[in-house]
Amino acid sequence: MKTIRETLPRRLRQLLDPSKTYVAAVSGGADSLALAEGLYRAGFRFTVCHVEHGIRGSASLEDARFVETYCRERDIPFRCVHVQAPAKARAEGLSPEDAARRLRYEALRRCARETGADYIVTAHQKEDQAETFLLRLLRGSGTLGLAGMRFERDGILRPLLSFRSAELREFCRACGLTWREDATNEDRRYVRNRIRKDLLPYLADHFGGDMVEVLSRTAENLQQDADYLETLARQALPGVTGTLPLAEAARYAPGLDREPLPACCRGGRMPYLAAEAWRRLDPALRFRVLRLFIRQAGEQEELTAVNLRNVAAVLLRGQTGKKIPLPGSWQCTYTYGKLFLLPKSINDVPVSPPQWETSLSWEDLAAAPRQVTLPDGRTLRFEVRRGPAEGLPFRYRDEAVYPLALARQLAPVLTVRFRRGGEDIVPLKGIGRKSLKRYFIDCRMPMAERALQPVVAAGNTVLWLPGFANAAWDGRALADAGRQEEEILWLTGKLQ
Repeated sequence: MKTIRETLPRRLRQLLDPSKTYVAAVSGGADSLALAEGLYRAGFRFTVCHVEHGIRGSASLEDARFVETYCRERDIPFRCVHVQAPAKARAEGLSPEDAARRLRYEALRRCARETGADYIVTAHQKEDQAETFLLRLLRGSGTLGLAGMRFERDGILRPLLSFRSAELREFCRACGLTWREDATNEDRRYVRNRIRKDLLPYLADHFGGDMVEVLSRTAENLQQDADYLETLARQALPGVTGTLPLAEAARYAPGLDREPLPACCRGGRMPYLAAEAWRRLDPALRFRVLRLFIRQAGEQEELTAVNLRNVAAVLLRGQTGKKIPLPGSWQCTYTYGKLFLLPKSINDVPVSPPQWETSLSWEDLAAAPRQVTLPDGRTLRFEVRRGPAEGLPFRYRDEAVYPLALARQLAPVLTVRFRRGGEDIVPLKGIGRKSLKRYFIDCRMPMAERALQPVVAAGNTVLWLPGFANAAWDGRALADAGRQEEEILWLTGKLQ
């Protein structure tokens, strides 16, 4: 019968490729030391990376020196990375455990890039799997979370998941190794410690059986269901996503051209998720598709169920203009049926109309045609025409018409400008008077375009939105003027 001293290196040789190079996460505890020793005895090429979290003061520094001594005695490449988990937890509203875990994986991935390693290997074992299952169950995770830790995920390998903690300690003793004990593992303020020290023993005492085996086996069974649903989600993703040229995407996110972009935008296009198509998906796939989209769009931080629920709620309600912050430096922004992943700093970019305005008197307009050049180089040509309404081009966006007598009642001059707030419009193709802001929202005009939309107005009443829409007028008021149709003066405009 083979001993654990022989079994562990043999298992590593079965699971790992000897032609690859690795970064091994080693804290100095029994599990991670067993991993390092097993890799060493199996002949793999690897670098040990020790992450010092800045939590336990001098004890953490002693752990780092212990791991460094172990590596130096065996001529194993060693790197130590110092991080500040408490500071990250305070800054981002995370638990100390979550902050430390995120910083640890950031450091491991950076070490893998710098050393050219093919994979990261960690020492997670069977008890870790059972604890993770319960932790995620208590947090309300779905199938994907309850499936627990995989042997391989995102370039991270966990080759010790089939071993118990006691077996790994036995391996260390058989190899003549001592290890470090982390005092925080006894601290019941941490949820995982309470699960390990209180909940798992309670379940074993009151319900019998080896709960670690039962829970880790349940997680393995759920992995098959989760993998199948993940496959369906990947197949569904192209049908609910698309891309826009960056210039067009900037209509939905002013300031986008001044921000760092996700890697997926290097081809000059911005990905988006189409809300209507996403809502037609089976509910079992929605969260999975949403997670895949956000990950592919550039967010590499791990998303929580709360993150996904918040984004899904906006998609279901269609809340245009809503921004949902995510872990890290990104946010989801929903605008008129499209969900984008954008830098959080987009929030700081002001959206305000340019300061530009010109006025024309009614007398000047009645005397001769007048022309106004817009800031973008286009021109508006105004002319007063007499006669019946039939044949006048008031049903076109680039042309407009309005009774001169009614316009003169609204203000002493005709104004051409951008929005300034407080305007309203009676749209030609609509019912009743609306504020200009409400009208733009109802017409699904992106916010950046609203700021640059020219406005032709008499006072605060909009007569024409050149290139976009015309205003209607009160026919009864015109009839009350008592004029014959042939005598009516019309203010006409044309966008060129």
